[in-house]
Amino acid sequence: MKRMRILTKIILTGAITAGLLLGMLWAGEKIVPRITTLPRYSPCLSTMGPPNAVIRSVSNEFDFTARINSLGLRGPEIDLEHKQAFRIAVLGSSYTYGWGVNEEESFVHLLGKFLKESGLDVEMINLGRNGGAPPQYATLAEEAIPLLKPDLVLVAVGQGCDLRWSGSLASSEWYPLVFWRYFPNMAALAHKLRMPAESTAPPPSKAATDEEIKLEKEQNARAAREQYEQFSEEQKQRFNSLDKDVRDAFLCGNVNMGVILLSMSSPDLYSGALDLSKAALRRNRKWLRKNLASIARVAGRAGAPTLVVSVPFGAYVNRLACENTGRMGFEINEDMLSSSAMDDSIREAAGNLPFFSATEAFRKDSRNPELFFEYDLHMAPQGHALFARVVSPWLMEQVRVTMMKSGAENRADDRNGD
Repeated sequence: MKRMRILTKIILTGAITAGLLLGMLWAGEKIVPRITTLPRYSPCLSTMGPPNAVIRSVSNEFDFTARINSLGLRGPEIDLEHKQAFRIAVLGSSYTYGWGVNEEESFVHLLGKFLKESGLDVEMINLGRNGGAPPQYATLAEEAIPLLKPDLVLVAVGQGCDLRWSGSLASSEWYPLVFWRYFPNMAALAHKLRMPAESTAPPPSKAATDEEIKLEKEQNARAAREQYEQFSEEQKQRFNSLDKDVRDAFLCGNVNMGVILLSMSSPDLYSGALDLSKAALRRNRKWLRKNLASIARVAGRAGAPTLVVSVPFGAYVNRLACENTGRMGFEINEDMLSSSAMDDSIREAAGNLPFFSATEAFRKDSRNPELFFEYDLHMAPQGHALFARVVSPWLMEQVRVTMMKSGAENRADDRNGD
């Protein structure tokens, strides 16, 4: 009986404390905007990229510059008050961002170029996130779509990796999102107090000089050597078995360190995505379906349809890129170049959403060495161009259908108003 009374007191104390805390947060949510000016804040958008920055990245394969707008997105400024054209938002990973290529070479930019050449007045918004995966696409959509008000949303799902990385958000990402969802003003105030320098838009920056790039490479080389020392004995053995030019490029800071770290920690990243009977992949497929459905719901509330496109990874569509994937330490096999499992999993997860794959077009040019970077493994300029050429006719048709539906609905609204 005594234990029950103690437990009851603990529960009541906790409930009262939680109630007081929620009450204070609710009051702060109402009062704070009246006493201070809050910057626009969204948890995911705030981590996309440094606003108004010019970022130059150099490796032994590329030298590209990314211009980041005031929202932290790659590309030109976006008028949030007025849409001048049919707006298409493209969600995806570093492939969508255009890692390794200049903006005018990225498939997002090229899709817009081809659509405009066909007579469609469109505005492309690049929501590609370096290191992103479907859980991040879904949370970014929740923040960005209501803000950007696109007319159509295109989700670019990477083959293999996006299936393997589908799941729930990490708690470090989930907690800020929930807090922002229910207390946006308090979340903005906390961000302003934590990072006052970000409360006002920074002035435009300049691209790094050759000297700054040299110093950055030296830092990358030190980080790579430190990372090597942290490898397990098994990982060191695998790393030491790589080709000498690959090892040297890594230790000299000349390649994307993340590629080697992935191959050391997940050597079956690509080959392991083919056996869809595995319990883990079945779970991942359910999560991918949830992530895509979440994006479609948010887009639907904004009146925008959602499309899904499979983004080709070299390991599955290009013989030379597949061999290079093996050289970087990943497990590869011949089935990877003929299997449809990567697309089948995305197609199934998309459900009733329109789906498109460019796999066969890439496999027809399977020996072209210019489609993917040799060490970095991302799509090279010719890969982006091929992808955009293959996808654009399908996307044009989807845009025209959406425009026709939107026009019909607007005419119906006008008649009802009369």
